[in-house]
Amino acid sequence: KAKPIGNGHPYLTMFRGISETTQSDPIFKDRIRIDQRGNMVVPHYNRSGLCGFELKNGNQNRTTFTGFSPGGIKALACSRPRDTDTEMVICETAVDMFSLAELEGTENRRFFSTAGQISAMQAECLRSAAQQMPPGSRILLALDNDEAGRNLAQRIRAEIDKCGLPIEDYFPNIEGADWNDVLSQSRPSDEPIPRLD
Repeated sequence: KAKPIGNGHPYLTMFRGISETTQSDPIFKDRIRIDQRGNMVVPHYNRSGLCGFELKNGNQNRTTFTGFSPGGIKALACSRPRDTDTEMVICETAVDMFSLAELEGTENRRFFSTAGQISAMQAECLRSAAQQMPPGSRILLALDNDEAGRNLAQRIRAEIDKCGLPIEDYFPNIEGADWNDVLSQSRPSDEPIPRLD
């Protein structure tokens, strides 16, 4: 029932600094939707197909909502693959995934979000995704630069270490930051983006 976002999701555009251009990039086609409550809806897929979705919303009063579909299974949110992709970028959340795309572009990259965890099923999905990367590709663990993010990076690395691709840590260069923090700090001071966390 969630609908296409048209010119971009208001939460991402107004409060997270993610442009309509990034949101409408062909690799994110139908990867961001909006539900009847105005929440950002980002689908998760496993080998059987759609299995759940991340939910996120907020407003100018710094009130934020984060959730996951009731009864859904956390697997992988992902961009659409291209034959030219050479980097598999694994992020903690969909907002981080879109923030890194905004900061550095989408060329040659496949983006993934684990919604902040790594289960046995998610590890299997990541191994499968790694096997489908073109030869010469690498994996970037683009997780939060904090203790939880570093721990998650270690757990993901342990699960996919034998996939045959080089794996590199790719943390924000600011201690304690996630990729949306980096995006917010990169904006000119006359264009503040309210933080909702």
